[in-house]
Amino acid sequence: MSLSIEVRLPTQVSQTNSCALGNADESLQRARLNPRHELWQHLLHLAESDGITIAKSMEIYEAAIECFPNTPSLQLAYLKKITSKDSLKTEQQLEDLLKLSLKTPSVEICALYISFIRNQRSVASLMETYKLVLDLVGHEADSWTLWHQYIRLIEEVRGHIALREVLHEVVKIPMMNLPDLWELLEVYEHQYHESTAEETLAGLLPLYTKALRVHAEYLRHMHLLDPSPTPGPRQTADKINSILPASPLSSVSVGQLMRRWEAYLGWEESDPLSLRERNMATYINRLRNVYIKAVVRLRFCPEVWYILSAIIYIRLYSHRLPQRYMAYKWWLSVGDADEGLLQLKMGVKANNDSLLLNAALAEALELRDEQDQARSLYQQLLSQLRTALFSRRDLVSVGDIAKDFGLVYIMHMRFEMRNKGLTAAWSVFHQAMEDAPVIPWLVFEEAAKIACSCTVRDRNDLAFIAFEAGMAHFAADIDYVICYLDWLISIDDRMREDAAQLWDRWSRYMYRTGDLDSIQEVEKQMARIYGLADLRLKGRQAYTKGNTSGTPR
Repeated sequence: MSLSIEVRLPTQVSQTNSCALGNADESLQRARLNPRHELWQHLLHLAESDGITIAKSMEIYEAAIECFPNTPSLQLAYLKKITSKDSLKTEQQLEDLLKLSLKTPSVEICALYISFIRNQRSVASLMETYKLVLDLVGHEADSWTLWHQYIRLIEEVRGHIALREVLHEVVKIPMMNLPDLWELLEVYEHQYHESTAEETLAGLLPLYTKALRVHAEYLRHMHLLDPSPTPGPRQTADKINSILPASPLSSVSVGQLMRRWEAYLGWEESDPLSLRERNMATYINRLRNVYIKAVVRLRFCPEVWYILSAIIYIRLYSHRLPQRYMAYKWWLSVGDADEGLLQLKMGVKANNDSLLLNAALAEALELRDEQDQARSLYQQLLSQLRTALFSRRDLVSVGDIAKDFGLVYIMHMRFEMRNKGLTAAWSVFHQAMEDAPVIPWLVFEEAAKIACSCTVRDRNDLAFIAFEAGMAHFAADIDYVICYLDWLISIDDRMREDAAQLWDRWSRYMYRTGDLDSIQEVEKQMARIYGLADLRLKGRQAYTKGNTSGTPR
């Protein structure tokens, strides 16, 4: 698989694209129209400058979060703004925004939420909040700060018995300070449970050792995903989550980076901690967070939204659902259809020209009986491709877009056939015929096949009309002509005469203008279908003996 992405956005904004303080509104409007524009980086610097109001700063961050959802650095900077002494939000608004931000897998955001609750709520509420955030991010490598705080709180409020249960769980989590936690557990066991300490520690040692090994493997993956001179775990993880998503550009390192992400996700999916045996909910949540981080980091790569989630899904749930449109199916499989649809919509928003994601979203909408939205999506995609076709100049890109154009028409016809029947499907086909100069002949073949699949009496006549309409544009395309001939021969012996006339028409054209290899290919096809031993001789006579009519004598 080959993707084109850039590892870093430029740290310096060019003079041409820079915006002055006075042009913040204009720049924000331009950036909203193009989420890949480097203006976003400048606007975010502007939001932190001294010469901007808190209201304008919050407006910039809210627009950036809408464009780059689940990006921890943006969420965190925004939350720090709204929780500052200059905030314009009420206490309830602050709490609602903080809760909403917990969907972003970030230890720092969870820590900010805990700080807010600590200042506003009772100890009991604080305990419940710790449980909530540790369920969300307690398995992250940098969650050790939250665990330390929780351990101290447990010791103060619940006592030694509750603390022992927490310590027994936390030493199984791959974190940076795991040896310190193990030492704390050793001291605790020998101090309060001397008679059973050695036996208890021996039972936990294999899981602790596994956690140490998994943490070391995790650091290696993080360093490969984002190399740094001093790859500390916190620093490396934060870098991956904090930079803005890169735009697709030609880069020799793209394939390598994508393979590293696939390797990391495959490693997480392989369940190195054996979580599935102990806590399936934690395993699914851990994979969910990894998936969100992947699409945040590589937001403008459609394949990431599709393929990375597919890697998770195939081994987990392939026995339950067909392996198509895996991202959506994965969310369905964990009981959150609305979240699955939201992820697809976010992927399309970031990559609105992606045929892969648009097709997945259209099918998801159809499965939910939201046919009008699916229909609108097909029409919107056709409009985008039509515009792209007539704006390109190089033949290679035009050819690729034309193939996609035809494929969308085919998908749209099939969609209408499934939901409204032949009349609606052929309405789309009539629209396609208006674009006939730039669509592939497969669209005409599909229209004919759709007609043949119906129970109407004149289905063959409709198919004949579709094929004949294609002949006006593809009479010189041997693949199309052969496709048409095969259909004519297959439906009825009575049609062999029509097929023979079409072969005659095609062969005369080739004898007059084709090269020898092409002529021999036509003769081979005719001989295969009709079994005429002297066909080659007759055709060659028409080609070599000056027969101006081109008709074999």
